[in-house]
Amino acid sequence: MEPFRLMLQHDIGGVPVVAPGTNRITANISARDILQLLTSPHLAEQHHLKPLTVADLLYDAQRPHHGTADVIWPIMVPPVTCHPSTSLREVLHAFRVARVHRIYVTQEGGEKSGDLLGVVTLKDAIGRFLVRQEEEKRERRGEDKEAFPTTTEVGSDGLSL
Repeated sequence: MEPFRLMLQHDIGGVPVVAPGTNRITANISARDILQLLTSPHLAEQHHLKPLTVADLLYDAQRPHHGTADVIWPIMVPPVTCHPSTSLREVLHAFRVARVHRIYVTQEGGEKSGDLLGVVTLKDAIGRFLVRQEEEKRERRGEDKEAFPTTTEVGSDGLSL
């Protein structure tokens, strides 16, 4: 359950899984996966998870999260990836087609091809798209684009958004 501890600790909806001893992404684990685990009788039985009630959730919400029990994760979803040179249009299309909220940026070509560089979330991509639209409107009006504060940054992974 370490992936879910990380998601809770960092307030994120998913984490990449990398191959042992490498930085090569092999899967994605998301909050939806825990939903599947908690609602699948077969998986819950296999991992000796007792059925939870709403009272359990309310109790858990009122105490610190210091769980130590590990469960071997039975559900791994293949990651959706892109490269630093991928266009914003392609990334937005991938979000729509794959029905995901995060796309992992991987190294393109060479010895480290496929190594994880970063992540672009749907929120990042839409935010950057909206910022770009506003900047273009201001440029057409002859305004200084620095006058518009950029609040969404994709990062230094080179993704051309």
